Amino acid sequence: MRNGKKIGIYGGTFSPVHKGHVSAATAFLREEKLDKLYIIPAGIPPHKDIYPEDSALDRCKMLEMAFSSHPEYGRKMFISDYEINRPGKSYTYNTLLHYSEESDNLSLLCGTDMFLTLDSWYRAKDIFSMADIVCVRRENDIIKYAEIARKREEYIRDFSAEIRILDIEPFEISSNAVRDMIISGENAGKYLPDGVYEYIKKKKLYSDK
Repeated sequence: MRNGKKIGIYGGTFSPVHKGHVSAATAFLREEKLDKLYIIPAGIPPHKDIYPEDSALDRCKMLEMAFSSHPEYGRKMFISDYEINRPGKSYTYNTLLHYSEESDNLSLLCGTDMFLTLDSWYRAKDIFSMADIVCVRRENDIIKYAEIARKREEYIRDFSAEIRILDIEPFEISSNAVRDMIISGENAGKYLPDGVYEYIKKKKLYSDK
């Protein structure tokens, strides 16, 4: 049994942060009854490429804009610069190890893609032992839902993992899709939190225009 304050970890590139991220974080905090939620932008993600003109400072600034108006921001919800300040690749194992010094009652939020590949991550067995895994679906897709259910049973069987699925309406957008919209000149504002789209346009992120 895990003890101590219940701490949530929500990592990602957030390139850029969008309304789906805010929805997932809000549900994670509420449904898991977290004492704290750390939202952690990756420094050097081992599984993804960072957009070349999208600095860690920009991603942190956009996260602050996205969450600063949230009623729990600064009270239970925090933006952490741990991974961007840590040298080398941003392995989830190291992040969990760091926050286990604060509490051994950790929950890790994963989107669909992360969840389905979690067993291939660096020190996956340790990740499953260090934290409960909470999956939030990003799409209304019967096939994906079946894959999630299959992987859940596999992780429980192979790793004795604690797995929970957040039962919320998926917000069907991704950072890749938002970037593609911006690059093609489409208005992506309806998918982005207040201030984020203006910041992207001002800084000319994801676009040469």
